[in-house]
Amino acid sequence: MSVLTRKISALEKNVLSDEPNPKDTYLGTNNKDENELFRLSIRIKEEQKRQAIELEKKMKTNPTTDYTAEIKAIVNLSEKDQAIVTLSNNIYRQRVMHLFENAIAQYAHFNDPGAKNLFYMRFYWFLLEIQDYLWHYNKERSILDEPGFFDLCPGEREKKLKPVYDTWRGKWFSDKSFNRWRKICTDTSPKPKYSKEKEKELMDMDCKYKEQDAVHLKEKCPTCKNQCEWYIKQLHETLK
Repeated sequence: MSVLTRKISALEKNVLSDEPNPKDTYLGTNNKDENELFRLSIRIKEEQKRQAIELEKKMKTNPTTDYTAEIKAIVNLSEKDQAIVTLSNNIYRQRVMHLFENAIAQYAHFNDPGAKNLFYMRFYWFLLEIQDYLWHYNKERSILDEPGFFDLCPGEREKKLKPVYDTWRGKWFSDKSFNRWRKICTDTSPKPKYSKEKEKELMDMDCKYKEQDAVHLKEKCPTCKNQCEWYIKQLHETLK
C-alpha cells in the first residue's frame, strides 16, 4: 500500500462520515468584523442568561416577592447591546437560510418558481402551525405539573386551564387550518418584489405573448375568427 493510499484510507476512517458533527455549524467565517460581532453577541447573551439564572434562584427562595422590575432589566437590553444581538442574529439567520435553500433546492423545488412558491407557502404555514401547537401543549403541561393542581376542585382546575383551552384546536395541520392561514398571511413566498413600473412591463409582455398566441390561433383555425377577435379585444381592454 502506497503512502498516498494509506493517507486516503486514514481520512475515510477518521474524518469522512455520513453523520455531521452536531457541534459544527458549518457557518464559519474568516471575516474579522463578523467574528468580533458574533463574539460580542455571545457575551451579551451569556451575561443575560447568567442574570436570568440568578434571578430564578431568588424567585425560588422568595416566591412572594414582585420581581417585575428585575425581569424587565434582564430582558430589555440597552440600545447598543440590542443592535449587536439583532445584527448578529440577522447575519446568522441569512446564512442558515442560504444553506437551507441550497439543500432544499436539490430535494424539493429544484428552483422551479411554481414549486418554490408552493414549498415555502406550506413550509411557513407548518412552522407557525407547529409553534402554535407546541405553545398550547407546553402551556397545558406546565399547568398540569403545578404542585397540588390535582388537589384542586374540578372548577378551579378548569379555571386554570381555560385560557389554554379557549384557543385550543381539535385538529392541527389540516386543510382547514391551511386555508385559514392563507387568508391571514397573503404574502408568504420568497418571490421577488417588483416596482410598479416593472410589474406593468411584465404584464404588458404577458399580454403581448397572449395576443401573439391568439393571432396564431386565428391563422391556424379560421373558424375561430370571432372568438379570437373577442379575445384580442379583451387583452387590449386589460392593457388600458
